[in-house]
Amino acid sequence: MPITSDPALEPLHRATLRVIGKSPGTGLVLPQCHIASCAHVVGRGTPPGTELRVQPWGRQPVEVRLIAIDDNADLALLGPPVDAPCPVELQQLMPLPLDGQIQRGDRFAAIGFPKNTNTQTIQCEEIQAEYEFYTHRQNQPSLLKLKLGQFRPGFSGGGLLNLRTGRICGLVKETRDEYQNLGGRAIPIEDLIAFCRHAGLPLSHAEPPPAVASEQAQALAAFLQQLPKWQDLASRRLFVQWALLNHPHAGDYQPMGQNPAADAQALALATLGPGATDAGLDAARQLLQRVLEEPVGKATKAEAKRLLKLLDA
Repeated sequence: MPITSDPALEPLHRATLRVIGKSPGTGLVLPQCHIASCAHVVGRGTPPGTELRVQPWGRQPVEVRLIAIDDNADLALLGPPVDAPCPVELQQLMPLPLDGQIQRGDRFAAIGFPKNTNTQTIQCEEIQAEYEFYTHRQNQPSLLKLKLGQFRPGFSGGGLLNLRTGRICGLVKETRDEYQNLGGRAIPIEDLIAFCRHAGLPLSHAEPPPAVASEQAQALAAFLQQLPKWQDLASRRLFVQWALLNHPHAGDYQPMGQNPAADAQALALATLGPGATDAGLDAARQLLQRVLEEPVGKATKAEAKRLLKLLDA
């Protein structure tokens, strides 16, 4: 197994292997000794039951069997040969939880096995990219569009790790330019889950991790609850809609309930919680600036100013 300089990528290395197919490619380790990859890596039109080889990095290749393939979705599912136990080499690998919850600006990591252009040998490489948006193409599956990373041939089929959540959110499909850092495209994890379920492997999304409010989020929630206008449902909706509609990637909070305390906590977590984006921080700052422009008391304005300093600390 290659040694990574980033400890956050060690779990991804334990869930990744090389797929020796028609094209250079990678596989994502799944539960029950299964492996996901792309159909074009295995070879489009390859019949299920075909024997292939996969190779955990630094170990000998092992025989596996093609269980299912979908050329249109560009997905393939591999598993042990018929009536054979899971190879020891694969038992030592460890799947990661799957989670399709992503936000614009999320950073992703992937591992692949491209060819060294000088020596023409296969090497293990890490790459990082940033989520941009979903691409929608007529009569074609939607894909995740990534920017900034240079995805070369050999990364296809590898898991896409969301560095904010520590979970797999997609499967690398293709590059946007193998010679420049223009990013690539990935298959959403929902499509992989549906494909595997249809093939008889019951995958599911991981349970969402418990939200832990930062010191800033706790302070913002407490501050919002004590605002006079926050107790009025209509006024509270205006606050939240302003913050989230003007900054649509501040979080996944869906307004609105009847509980001011819950609304305040949810909005605080959306803007300042774990993995808060720059847009979320900006939303919180502008929300506090708006409070300063409202006809509130001196004590409230002083608290808003204190919170603004806390955000910029």
